[in-house]
Amino acid sequence: MANVIDDNASHDFYFQYHHSAGDSMTMMNPDDMDSNVVGIAAMFYILADLENTIPRDAQTNLRIQ
Repeated sequence: MANVIDDNASHDFYFQYHHSAGDSMTMMNPDDMDSNVVGIAAMFYILADLENTIPRDAQTNLRIQ
């Protein structure tokens, strides 16, 4: 898909078009962020600890033996 909107080198137009004043870290709830970080870290730990590798091909099924 081609980008049909011309933007400048600093991407000011993109930011103004796709983001609002609420898109900043000051709007985040620190407890929610902590919970999300723990969840993502746990997921990657589990994935890294699998005995089998996860196939790169979307058509291949993961078979756990």
